[in-house]
Amino acid sequence: MYLTLAFPIYVTLSLLLSLSEGAPTMLPRTDSDVVVPAKRLTPIQIKEMYKGKTPANFHCKKGNENSPDMQKIVAAFQKKTDEGAISKEEVRGGFFGTVINHPQNGGLEVHKRWVVKTLDEQSSLRLMMELDGLERVGQLVACDVMKPSPDEKQVFYITMKKIEGPTLEQIPRGVPFHVLTQEGAEAKAKWGEIKTKIVERLEHIARKYHVGYMDINKGNIKLQGKSLEHGKFGIGVIDWGYSGWIPITPIAGAEQKKEIDSYMAYAERAVTNVIKEVEALAYKGGPRSSPLTSSPNSLPPPSLEPSPQNSHTNSPNGSPKAQTPVSLPHTSNAVTKADKSGK
Repeated sequence: MYLTLAFPIYVTLSLLLSLSEGAPTMLPRTDSDVVVPAKRLTPIQIKEMYKGKTPANFHCKKGNENSPDMQKIVAAFQKKTDEGAISKEEVRGGFFGTVINHPQNGGLEVHKRWVVKTLDEQSSLRLMMELDGLERVGQLVACDVMKPSPDEKQVFYITMKKIEGPTLEQIPRGVPFHVLTQEGAEAKAKWGEIKTKIVERLEHIARKYHVGYMDINKGNIKLQGKSLEHGKFGIGVIDWGYSGWIPITPIAGAEQKKEIDSYMAYAERAVTNVIKEVEALAYKGGPRSSPLTSSPNSLPPPSLEPSPQNSHTNSPNGSPKAQTPVSLPHTSNAVTKADKSGK
């Protein structure tokens, strides 16, 4: 009987002594400790976000048909099916739109140039989310609405800041990027540095602009600068289209921290996968960069600020594909203020 009572007393004393001696204790993990990676917005969430709004809320206005630049822009997009223009990359098609260089680029400095894009899908939601994303990160230049001809529906021409430099999938075999194509310890370290800089850039965007960039892939991340020496290159991000980003609360506090932590859990995983994929691609020798979307001999912007734009050139079959621009039905309120009724 005495032995039976002594055993639990001994166990209890042993536990108390172990705690007093600093032995580690495992507390149960709660759900609040787990960071759930962010997800893209659903079509229903996007529809709710833009309820009662029109493209006019994002500075879309009637274009000046007498403007020489506007005439050149319209003429350039009319070449979207011209094989010669496509081969010279005067016009390029992506998953959801067609992109050209702005007519004024010849007189503008590098990193101050523009591109113009039209969307191919007849969706005001897709248009507004792209305009909204570009405006939030300070990259929207203008949105002009034009009817290319009396027989055509109105077309939205989005002018945005151009991002210089090759995408990760377009790593050239030039001197500045030679190290990335030579498998070994040096290349491994440099790819690791690039990965870190991409994650830092995405976190910078999330914290400064309150936007979480979701469309992380090798065709949307660019290297900027003529050298990959530490501190001499930057990261550019392109494609702020439909479902390509999520809003983050701009008010500092617990909710913002939670949203950023959730976003970064998604971003870090996505960047890791992209770097793993593109590193293997670089060792095999990827395609050279193109004149429309790259300028490997130019320095990055002094501030190394992100300069997103929409010139993703991939098509489902792996080559540029010209597409029809978005043409929404012409209505009296197409470029007027939002309907206050919210319908």
